[in-house]
Amino acid sequence: MNAPYSESLRIKITGVPALEEARKSTAVPVLIEFMIEREENVFPIVPPGNTLDNMILEYDG
Repeated sequence: MNAPYSESLRIKITGVPALEEARKSTAVPVLIEFMIEREENVFPIVPPGNTLDNMILEYDG
């Protein structure tokens, strides 16, 4: 996650292990970064450089 970007928006950054801490945070918005293995197919997927109109909704392989 880009710390300077989130700081400019006054958003706190946290990882999934800190989910409970994030839930307790009521003073500021919280941005949670979920780490997903590259091999996992998490849908919907918007391919890089595409719009939501080109969203992939299921695995075709």
